[in-house]
Amino acid sequence: MINRVFTSRVDVVVWRVLHLVFPLYLLFSVFFRHRSETFSAIMMLIGMLSLGQIKSRLELLPLRLYEKRLLILFFVYSAVSILSALYWPFNADAERRLLDDVRLLVAIPFFFILRSREVSRSNLYLLFAIFALAMLSVSLSQYFKAGYIQGVYSYTFSRPSADVNPMRYAVISLVVASFVLNFWLVNQFKSKAVSVLFVVAVAGGLIACILTQTRGVWLAIPLLCLLYVCFFFGGRGRLKLLSGVVVLIMFVAVSIKHPFVEQRISTTTKNLERYIDGDNSSSLGVRLDMYKTSLILASYRPILGHGLGAFKEKSKEFRGKGIIGDDIHEAVGRFSTPHNEFFQSLVEKGIVGLVLTIFMFLVPGLIFYRALKAKNKQIVCYGLSGISMLTVYFVAGQTGTLFNHNILINFYIVMTLLFVGQIRVLERKTGERIDR
Repeated sequence: MINRVFTSRVDVVVWRVLHLVFPLYLLFSVFFRHRSETFSAIMMLIGMLSLGQIKSRLELLPLRLYEKRLLILFFVYSAVSILSALYWPFNADAERRLLDDVRLLVAIPFFFILRSREVSRSNLYLLFAIFALAMLSVSLSQYFKAGYIQGVYSYTFSRPSADVNPMRYAVISLVVASFVLNFWLVNQFKSKAVSVLFVVAVAGGLIACILTQTRGVWLAIPLLCLLYVCFFFGGRGRLKLLSGVVVLIMFVAVSIKHPFVEQRISTTTKNLERYIDGDNSSSLGVRLDMYKTSLILASYRPILGHGLGAFKEKSKEFRGKGIIGDDIHEAVGRFSTPHNEFFQSLVEKGIVGLVLTIFMFLVPGLIFYRALKAKNKQIVCYGLSGISMLTVYFVAGQTGTLFNHNILINFYIVMTLLFVGQIRVLERKTGERIDR
């Protein structure tokens, strides 16, 4: 009894700190990336400092099988990376990769905090809406080259992306837009002003994504539309969901007609035609050559791969040995990754790493899919948000490496653990079980 009272008091203090830290982490994630890393570390540190209360928390709320699978996945993914870094030659790229992958292991204690108490869903998704509107404001300021925004960021790109790479900005903005849309679709707002705010926030996130001109992330938009259509035919809030999907499709259709969107699509088509004709000098051609090189590298060490951060060095080594022919673009050896999440895992950790990367989508994806069938609409909202995030990450992972960017791996960890933890809290509250 004393332990439970002590744990309850600790939780109150911890959650008050998180109420301050989490918004700062989220809002700084793309606007001031170095500060965001600090707040992410603080959240993980809070989890580590609360290790002593894990036993008490488990007595109050035992782990479900789906939670155990997720935590085991995080542990194994990090453990394989640690073993790989210890066994294969260590370099600067390997060090960065290891630090990114170990985050999954360090985050496990933080999960027990996120599943210990119910959060305010309205405040959480209102924060997402504010974040989407902030991204819109910064994107438009950079797009129109507003004077007051030019001196704020040292990390500059020709495309609007605040303080980060355009791909990362596009991923976060699209994911956050989907979060806001999910909450609007699932909940019935009595206030029209709140509904308008959320709809504008969704549009803001989409505009911020489109302005980055990141074609690989744009491909996730039609898949999100398909996700919502499938959910609509599942019978959940059909009228509101249908109207949301129609608005989303119309928005995308209008956006495609924008000159720079048409230009990016036209460029992609021409680059693909050039590659088929043997010209690999375009950005698309270099990426396709990276994929070819990845398969060649993987064929020499298919089970365990070449080690973390090995793509760049091994590409140069294999080119020097004549294994990679002259038909492969010379720029391939200049990049530290093959610009594809799954090819990178195959090169670095072989089939073992590829399977683990697939499970990084499959394991939480199954949890979120089952949550869609719940009777409680808030569990459904968390499930839909989780699947939306995984959809964007999966698509963006075909043309970029997400899990070795601290911003994106942090976002994946925090949101996955938050949604799964809150699903478990709501299970206890409502008496439902999503794993039945």
